[in-house]
Amino acid sequence: MKHILITLLVFVTLSGSAKQVIPAKLIKRGSPDTLNVTIQVRTSLLYPDIIDELSFKGTLFIFINEEKQKVKEEDVDCLVFVDLKGKRREFVSDRFINFLDMGGILLEKMYVGKISWYRDYTYQINAHNPYQHADYFINSRSVSPGVNPKRELKFRTTDMPELLPKIKKIKTDEDILAILKQYNEGTAGTDKK
Repeated sequence: MKHILITLLVFVTLSGSAKQVIPAKLIKRGSPDTLNVTIQVRTSLLYPDIIDELSFKGTLFIFINEEKQKVKEEDVDCLVFVDLKGKRREFVSDRFINFLDMGGILLEKMYVGKISWYRDYTYQINAHNPYQHADYFINSRSVSPGVNPKRELKFRTTDMPELLPKIKKIKTDEDILAILKQYNEGTAGTDKK
């Protein structure tokens, strides 16, 4: 019984979240105006400087002139903010991304170039890591939902075989970003399907 209580306490502590508000710029669907708002985000109790990206799924809670409003995710065209670690982040509606039509969901814009990279965040059933993400790599001809970024980048960068050793060593988002930048700067402009 004691072990069950300790396990439950650890789980609640690890999965707990806090709420904060941060300044953001938001463009609503069909509006040319950029709104300066504050947006409510969830953070981990253990890592209060890491934003839970699922704060932008379903219903977003924004404040305009201190008045709290609910905005549906599908009614947002663009959301830009600086996260709690000082990094600029941009989420755009899938309606503005070639080959994607997933019902107006927000995807994080990771990189835009000859191969562009967007990320979607979802829940999964896993006590150790309740979140997962799907990466989408897009060129001028097609999109591929990247469950395996190494495989997708090998496929899309075959015209630059010198990238293959770096692709095999991918471990972080920074590694993917470096490869995409190198591809963007060094390719002759031919896209692979």
